[in-house]
Amino acid sequence: MNKILKILIIVLFSVSYLKAQSTEEWVNRYDGAGTDHSYSLATDNSGNIYTCGSVNNGNNSDYFVIKYSVTGKFIRSVYYNGTANGDDCAYAIAADKYNNIYVTGMSEGITGGLDFVTIKYNANGIQQWEARYNGTGNSTDAAYFIKIDENCNIYVAGQSYGTGSNFDCLIIKYNLSGVEQWVNRYNGTGNTSDVINDLIIDDNGNLYTAGATTNSSYNFDFLVLKLNNNGIIQWTNIYDDSSSNSDAANSLALDQWGNIYAAGSSTNTSFNADYLTVKYNPSGNVIWQNRFNGTGSGNDFAYSIAVSRNGDAYITGTSYCSENNFNYLTIKYNTDGLLSWIKNYDGNNNLLDEANHIVLDNDENVYITGFSTNFSSGSDFTTIKYNSSGMQQWIKTYDGTGNSSDQATSLTLDNSGNVYVTGSSTGIGTGLDFATVKYSQTMVGNANSNTRITNNFNLQQNYPNPFNPGTLIKFDIPAPGLNNSENIINTRLIIYDILGNQLEKLVDKPLTAGSHEIFWNASQYASGIYFYRLSVTGKSTILFEDTKKMILSK
Repeated sequence: MNKILKILIIVLFSVSYLKAQSTEEWVNRYDGAGTDHSYSLATDNSGNIYTCGSVNNGNNSDYFVIKYSVTGKFIRSVYYNGTANGDDCAYAIAADKYNNIYVTGMSEGITGGLDFVTIKYNANGIQQWEARYNGTGNSTDAAYFIKIDENCNIYVAGQSYGTGSNFDCLIIKYNLSGVEQWVNRYNGTGNTSDVINDLIIDDNGNLYTAGATTNSSYNFDFLVLKLNNNGIIQWTNIYDDSSSNSDAANSLALDQWGNIYAAGSSTNTSFNADYLTVKYNPSGNVIWQNRFNGTGSGNDFAYSIAVSRNGDAYITGTSYCSENNFNYLTIKYNTDGLLSWIKNYDGNNNLLDEANHIVLDNDENVYITGFSTNFSSGSDFTTIKYNSSGMQQWIKTYDGTGNSSDQATSLTLDNSGNVYVTGSSTGIGTGLDFATVKYSQTMVGNANSNTRITNNFNLQQNYPNPFNPGTLIKFDIPAPGLNNSENIINTRLIIYDILGNQLEKLVDKPLTAGSHEIFWNASQYASGIYFYRLSVTGKSTILFEDTKKMILSK
């Protein structure tokens, strides 16, 4: 290999390595008078970060919301103590397009039961309204999820104790002013406990819930509901494995065609739980369903799912490996339900490691968080990034000041690719505190571009070629008005093997005009012939498509 080629490869490796780095920018903790729990976080259009949960006021717990700037500067916090001066806890938070903040959860009412309470704050933290809901059973009602549509209508969902029906699934819609629009209560055939574990909304304002419903045999079944914007149930899909006494849907996601994906768990014939993932079309018909049993053939619980625009499904949770040893388990299915890869993470102590939240960025990089247990410091926040091929990009842990229990509960990304994680963390003599961590990163998998104006679409030959193991792919997109480029709705750069199997999507998003380049690291693949295809699509046609061959020589 000549000297120039060696230097080029070293430079390319350096660029790839730098792109895969993540840095802890700041950590913010909050300690109330007792035990404090952070459950959810959100960002607004100005890049501010909000977390919500409950803090102890010395006697009871209150709603608590805290706001930070993007640099981690404390801006303000707000409390809510309910009418009964009892226990109150905020479980979910969301921001609308005007930077108003909404929180929901449960609050002790004057009759002694727990009620849904949803609160709106403006951007300055001033309460705009409060909406309280006491269920028909005048008992325990708790909201765990909140969503906002394009018209700033608010939807909250959770469990509500009914009259003669035990716990029911409950969804409420409020308008921008906090006026209740409708309430939908779902009671399953078993007329006993029904639970909601997730709530999502599509671009048309339809709602979907995931959860579990008790059947007439008093076993739990996997439940997915669709409601229209008026709160009318459009369809109900229930999965009941005849060999199972416990099936539950825990998380939902949508693709760009309106297909719905649900992930959860279902017990098998050995009475252990497996991952269960189901894909439905918009009418509620099952397209495919898959079970996954981990290597330990024990309990595997799927807690969170994320889906790319094109229907690749990523699921994470925890999987039994051996006695007292559970690992993070993350799997990927392609849009047809074929298993693409499996990733286990063991915190090296053969103890409990549990992932509970997964998020994708625009380049289909995968972020998961949860906690990992070790002997020296109890449990730590543990956040991992994979690329779309399942290659680990980085891993970050956070061990709180108390060197004991630290468990992340929620993760989100901002528009700059910063990663925010929140949860509960043990302090020094303070019990559990709020803890929020920001990680910055350079964007792996982005197509770098310059402003050179081009007149035509062009896909260049990769360089170097042959290569080992990395190579650079360059392509041009013309300026608006040239070659219909103003009609571009998506750009894809995909790697295939010699048999035509898709290996990686390096780009899958609209790109601006100019020259673009992306580095492909093929270290996980064997020597051989590979192909890369650039496809640029318009509203109704393919504007440009070209394929080139490259050779990996190890």
